Amino acid sequence: MKFILPEIWQLTAEQKALVAIDLDSPARKWRWENLVVKGYWGTGKTVVAIHRILRLQRLGKKVLFLCFGRALSTFLSVLQLRRGTNLFHLQRFYNKIRERLISKIAYSETPYKNGVFLIGKYVTPKMSKEYPVLHYKIGDKTIPENDVEGWYFAQNQSKEFLEVLFSRYRDTYHDGIYPYDEILIDEGQDLSPQLLEALKILTPHLSIFADENQRIGLSSEWSSIADIAKIAFPDESDPESLVEELTINMRSTREICTFAAEYFLPENEQVKLALQSKNCRSIPDSLPEEVSEADPHRQDTQLLKWIKEAQAHQRTTMIFADSQKNVDKISQFLNDQKIHHGKYHSNVNVKNHSNLESHLSHWDYSKSWDFSQNVFVSTNKSSKGLEADCVILYITPRDEDRIQDGEEWWPTTNLYYVLATRARKKLYMLFTSGEN
Repeated sequence: MKFILPEIWQLTAEQKALVAIDLDSPARKWRWENLVVKGYWGTGKTVVAIHRILRLQRLGKKVLFLCFGRALSTFLSVLQLRRGTNLFHLQRFYNKIRERLISKIAYSETPYKNGVFLIGKYVTPKMSKEYPVLHYKIGDKTIPENDVEGWYFAQNQSKEFLEVLFSRYRDTYHDGIYPYDEILIDEGQDLSPQLLEALKILTPHLSIFADENQRIGLSSEWSSIADIAKIAFPDESDPESLVEELTINMRSTREICTFAAEYFLPENEQVKLALQSKNCRSIPDSLPEEVSEADPHRQDTQLLKWIKEAQAHQRTTMIFADSQKNVDKISQFLNDQKIHHGKYHSNVNVKNHSNLESHLSHWDYSKSWDFSQNVFVSTNKSSKGLEADCVILYITPRDEDRIQDGEEWWPTTNLYYVLATRARKKLYMLFTSGEN
C-alpha cells in the first residue's frame, strides 16, 4: 500500500501540462488566477497536485495542501515533502486556526474591522464539559459559530462566519498578507461552496482537484464542478469552459472500470465511464468476483482464500468494511491467521513504525496506520487516496439492500463506487447476507 509517486518523466502529457501551469503568469492575471482540474478516479489528480507542490517549493513558494480524508492526510505524509509545505486534513487546519485565534482573543476587545469577536462557553448536556464558542458582532447582529454538541466542523459554517474568521487569522498572524502563495485542495467536491470561497482570503491562487462521482463527504454540503468553476472564475461568462480535465485512467483495468460504472452509477454516468475505460489496459483476469455467504466461518475462509491468491501473485490487498467493529473483527481474524497487516479507523492508536518486527508480539500482527503493509483493512469512509492491487469489499445486508435500491440510496452506492475504484488489478465483493 506504500504510496509511490511517479517521476515527472513518467507522467502523461496532460498531467505534465497541469503541473507546469504558472498561476502568477501575467497572461493569466485577472482571468485564470486559479486552477480547477476534474477527472475520474485513477487519472492522477493527486499525483498532479503533489508534483505541483514540488515545483512550487523549488520556486520558494509558500504552499498549503488540504485534503478531506484523515487516512489520506496520514498516507501522504510518508512522502516527506520538502520543508515549507503545510499538509493538513481540512478539519485539522480549521481547528488550528480556531485554537490560535482563541488564544489571542479576550472576552472583550477593541472592535475589529469586520466586527467584534467574542468567546462564549458551550456546555455539553451529557458530559458537562465546556467548549469555547466563537461568534462575532456587527452592529446589533451576532453571528455564532455552528456547532453540534461542542464540535465545530468547517463544513457547517456560514460563508460570512468563515470569511471573518479567516480574515482575522490573516490580519493577526500575517499582517494582512496572504499566508500562502497557493492552496491546493484534493477532493474538492467534498468541500462546501462557502468554505471554498472563504479559502480565497488566505491565498491569491487556488488549485482544486475534483470528481463529482466521488462525493463521500459527511456534510450535506458539497460542490459540483459548476460550483467550483464559479468560485474559481467568478468574472467569466462560461466558467466551466476554463476547467482542465484529466482523461487517462492510470490505475485500474477496463474490466474494473466498466463494472464499477454499471454496478454503482446512474445510467448517464455509466456512459461517461464507458468512454473513459477505452483508455484503460484490458486484463480479462481482473473481472470482479462476487460471493454471497452468511456463515461467519465461511466468510473468514473466503477472505483468507482471496488474500492468499493475492500473496501468491505478490499483490497488495485492501479490505474495506462498513464499521469500526467489522474492521476490528477482520483484523482479529488476520491476527489469528498470523497475517501481518495494517489497520485504520478513527479510534485506532498510532504505533511506532520504526522497526516493525521488534514491535510485534507473537500474537499481534497488526500495525495501526502502517500503510507499508501488503495487507490493509480500513473503514469504508477512509478510502480516499488509498489503492491496492486487490480490493475486497465486505458488504453487510443493510448496504447490500441499499446498493440494490440504487438511486434511492445514492450516498451508499456512490461510496461503493469510490471503494471499487481503489482496485488496480482485481476487485472482490463479499456479501454477508448469503442471498444469491
